[in-house]
Amino acid sequence: MKTLGELLCRIVAIAILLSIIVLAQNNPEAQRAAVVKLQIQRTDGAVETAAGLLVGKDQLNAYFITASHAVEQNDRGVEVRSVQIQFLIGTESFDAFVFEKYNRTLDLSVVRTALTNLPPGIPLVVRRNVAVGSSVRIIGHPLKVGWSLWQGSVQKEYGPNDEPHLFVTNLDKSLVGGYSGGPVLDSEGRFVGMHTRTDPGYGIATKSKDIIDQLVAWRIPTNNLGDVPESDQATSTATSSGPSARDNGFVFVLRGCSRQGQDVDCVVAVTNKDENRRMLQICCWAGPGGASTLLDDLGNEYRPRRMVLGAGSFAQQEWLEPDLPINMSVNFQAIDPKASSATLIMTYQFADNRGNRHSSRIVLRSIPLQQR
Repeated sequence: MKTLGELLCRIVAIAILLSIIVLAQNNPEAQRAAVVKLQIQRTDGAVETAAGLLVGKDQLNAYFITASHAVEQNDRGVEVRSVQIQFLIGTESFDAFVFEKYNRTLDLSVVRTALTNLPPGIPLVVRRNVAVGSSVRIIGHPLKVGWSLWQGSVQKEYGPNDEPHLFVTNLDKSLVGGYSGGPVLDSEGRFVGMHTRTDPGYGIATKSKDIIDQLVAWRIPTNNLGDVPESDQATSTATSSGPSARDNGFVFVLRGCSRQGQDVDCVVAVTNKDENRRMLQICCWAGPGGASTLLDDLGNEYRPRRMVLGAGSFAQQEWLEPDLPINMSVNFQAIDPKASSATLIMTYQFADNRGNRHSSRIVLRSIPLQQR
C-alpha cells in the first residue's frame, strides 16, 4: 500500500509534467522543436523542402507526419530518391525513410528516422478540434527560411467542397511552398491540423483527428501526441460502458464487445447531437482512409461480417432524431483467441440538411474482449 508521502510525490510530479506541457504549448520556440525540415531529392535532380511533425517513437525509430504530395511520386510521375531530416537543434541532417502506406485523401504520409538521431527536449504536442474563426499559426520552411511562423485564422470548418476531413484557412502572400506538412496550431499551441496546399484565396489543411485515426489504423506510434482535451470528448452517460468519440455532430459510445468462441460482437450507441445532420449510414467497405476494421492487440486486422444499425439490415441507413440514441451492432469472426483487447475503426456516411453526403470515421480504442 502506498504511503501518503509517495502519493504526494506522484501528485507533484504530475503537476510539474502538466505545467511543462502548458508552457511548451504557449512557447513558439518549444513548438518549433517538434517540427523538422525535410529535404526531398527526386530522381530528376530536383530538391524540395517540406515540414514534418513528431508524432511518436518506438524502441528503434521516431515517426513524423508530412504531406504525402511532398514525399510520394509527383504529378509528373517523378519518384523520390532520398529524404533527409533536420532538427531545430543542431545543423546535422539524417537519413529518413518514407512509410510504405499513404493516404491521398488526407494528403498524409509518414517518415521515420533512427531514434538515436532524435535530440532531447522535444515537447509533447496536444491535439484539439478546429474551430471557425480561431487564430492559428503554421510552422514551416518557406523560401529556404527554416522554422518560419505563419499566422492566420480558420475560415471554414470543412474543406472547399465540404469535405469533412479538411478545413480552410485564410491566405496571404507569405503562405508559400515549404509550409506543406507543417502543423497548424491554435492560439494555445494545440495541434488542430496539418497544412497541405493553397488554392486561390485560401489555404487547406487536414484535421488532426483524421490524421490520428489514420495513424492508429497504420499502427504508427502516437505517444508524442497528447490526449484530446476533455472538452472535445463525447459526454459520458450512465448507460455508457466504454470508449466514446464525437464526430460531425454525432456521439458514439461503446456499449461493449463480447466474445463467444472466435466471434466478437460489439454494440455502439449512436446519438445525433446536431439537427442539421440527420441521415446516418454505416458501411464496411468505404470511407476516408479505409474500411471499418477491428485491430486486436496482437496486430491482427479483421473486417466485419455483419453491421446493423437499429433494427435494420446490413449497411442500413437511418434517420436519426436529435438526442435519441440508436444502437449499431457489428460482428467479427475468426478472432485470435489470444487477443485480449482491440481498437474499433468504423466508417460511416451522413447527410446534412442540404442533402450533401459526407464520409468520415471514428476510432474507439482500448476495448476489452470479454468472454460471453
